[in-house]
Amino acid sequence: MAQYNMVKKDGYIVVENENGATLSVADPKVIPLLEQGGYAFKDLNKNGVLDPYEDWRLPSEERAADLAKKMKDDDIFGLMLHGMAQVVIKITPERLASNPILQYILGRTPQEPNVDLTQPTDNQRDLITNHNMRFWLLSAVESAEIAAKLQNNIQALAETTSLGIPASFSTNPRNTADTHNDSYGESKISLWPGTLGLAATFDPEIAYDFGRVAGREYRALGIGIDLGPQIDPGTDPRWNRFSGTFGEDLRLSADMAKAVCDGHQTSDDPIAGGWGKDSIIAMAKHWPGSMGESGRESHAFHGKYNVYPGGNLMGRLEPWTKGAFKLDGPTKQAASIMTCYDVIWGQDIEKGENVGTSFNHYISSTLLREVCGFEGIACTDFGVTADMGSNWGMEKNTDAERVAKLIEANIDWFGGLGDIEVVRKGYAIGVEKHGAEWMREQIEASATRILTYMFKLGLFEDAYLDPETSEKTVGCDEFMKKGFEAQLKSVVMLKNKENLLPLKNKKVYIADKGHGGMPLRTGEIPPVQYKKPVDMNKAAKYFDIAETAQEADCAIVYMDTPQSGSGYNEATKEFIPISLQYGDYTAEYARVKSIAAGHPGVDCDNWSYLGKSCSTYNKYDLDTLIQVKKEMGNKPVIVVLRMTNPVIPSEFEPYADAIITTFSGTTNDAVFMTLNGQNEPTGLLPFQLPKDMMTVEIQLEDIGRDMQCYTDSCGNVYDFAFGMNWNGIIDDDRVRKYR
Repeated sequence: MAQYNMVKKDGYIVVENENGATLSVADPKVIPLLEQGGYAFKDLNKNGVLDPYEDWRLPSEERAADLAKKMKDDDIFGLMLHGMAQVVIKITPERLASNPILQYILGRTPQEPNVDLTQPTDNQRDLITNHNMRFWLLSAVESAEIAAKLQNNIQALAETTSLGIPASFSTNPRNTADTHNDSYGESKISLWPGTLGLAATFDPEIAYDFGRVAGREYRALGIGIDLGPQIDPGTDPRWNRFSGTFGEDLRLSADMAKAVCDGHQTSDDPIAGGWGKDSIIAMAKHWPGSMGESGRESHAFHGKYNVYPGGNLMGRLEPWTKGAFKLDGPTKQAASIMTCYDVIWGQDIEKGENVGTSFNHYISSTLLREVCGFEGIACTDFGVTADMGSNWGMEKNTDAERVAKLIEANIDWFGGLGDIEVVRKGYAIGVEKHGAEWMREQIEASATRILTYMFKLGLFEDAYLDPETSEKTVGCDEFMKKGFEAQLKSVVMLKNKENLLPLKNKKVYIADKGHGGMPLRTGEIPPVQYKKPVDMNKAAKYFDIAETAQEADCAIVYMDTPQSGSGYNEATKEFIPISLQYGDYTAEYARVKSIAAGHPGVDCDNWSYLGKSCSTYNKYDLDTLIQVKKEMGNKPVIVVLRMTNPVIPSEFEPYADAIITTFSGTTNDAVFMTLNGQNEPTGLLPFQLPKDMMTVEIQLEDIGRDMQCYTDSCGNVYDFAFGMNWNGIIDDDRVRKYR
């Protein structure tokens, strides 16, 4: 007797098994239903037989192993592709003009006016049907409703293929005020502090809430994989991706990483092992921790070498070994990791290779899987197979040779690759070197790992979305409230001379702020323009606004972290310092000889910048502060400092009577509510603020909390875990636990 019933939805059919799995299909004529023991199952390969991989009663691991064995080589090659960014928005001239990143992804050509965003593009159809691809990075969506409808149409297309393997999107972080704007679509989504802001709360429960909420919103958008959290320890303050870390403390980073991964993966309604249809895969990155010599970034050749002057490779793994790989929840481990681009200099004890992490068998197989016990999916950072990618140590090889090397290193997903022919050629190289049996075992193991988590997410049973439910879920009132509460708790107060804050009955002047002057990802350098840093109509709801400094009781100056560039002068082809101060800087204490050096086409075996100088693009922030202080005379000035890296406070702190610090993702409302007393600051510094650039130069890239910290004019030391509330310096359980 049948124990299921069928419900017709808009464009798909739901099959509800009594006390069993819920199924969904676009068309039972394409994916027939099988019946066994009164239950319904999907005949994904259309052979009229209930195969183990189609039986939702079996463990995910058993189903994955069965399907992997059934797959042809080409099926697995496609499964290992994890394609470049896709956008699902109306690309208008206005959106292109206002968003340089969108220009970078798409070029400057608007779409045809009547394009249907809910239908797969010709490119997506080709990738699914001819390249067997199932995973893409989703950069932008017009709305939750459109995303849900597109997801359903993509799943309907995937069902027509021979094995009926579903598809899924991945995403970079999209839940902060910095990453969410109209030019990227999405009329609403919950807004949280960025990674550094979460760390500043010193509260893993908040990080768990973020992981849970973001995961539910992502699944409602058809996204099953978060390319995060970013858990590189921020042990060098100069690194330009520092803002994506949980700071420099290994224990705090591990606890926050664990919490976000648990929140992402643990289901409210689990299918098995804690996983369910509201779980997403957490892809902790960038294994084993990116951080180039002297703080340089590995997207460019001059930052490609990770160095370990403190001998601390194993210590820097703590956010993985005690965090992402050791979860408190039932899913046990982050399901995936993303490798870093970096060459882990001098650490390969197997072959002594200095090649990018993705290509290094010791780092990405032996150390990752055997030493640290990782069992999930290993993904490259995006683009390492391409000639223009960050394929360090493999620059002179072909794309196919790089793929062969990745397979040897037990890599499962090729980030940014969307061409099955490259994998075919790479596989053939491996077969010639290792034999067909060995190579088949390698890729079948990768397929099994990938498929296991697809089963755990429930994608094979029920990948379809109800667009109305998606609209109600993404950015719902509950999620928006939780995100904003987290923003409030991330605000750090560093200084409050004579209890200036909170502001009461004061007329406030908000100074204009400089913008521009810094190279964009597109290579353009927009001119410096001065304008108000906040929506003044909104500010007027919190303060009595003065038009000039002269008529104000106090002034607010907004500042950003000093930005001096990447550590390499493209014009002169020489290495220069990365500075954390606004004023011009000459490196008097840098290494005489760099630890690592060498790059094809660069005739230089010493990458030291001793004696070299650099300037800061946004020195105008300091100039504005000094000018406003002069205009205000004896009246107080408040600095609101948005930190993406630690800074040298000595240049600006003497001019500030109060200093409020925020991080990427904090909205102006959270700042306003702190300044006027509606929110008492509770955030703590998740890193040290150095005394000067000498202490930055002599600290070690692989060691955290090893700098002499700045002492302000009130006698307070800006060390890790420092922060103030209205009563003074915070000394609570969080401080005692982590300090």
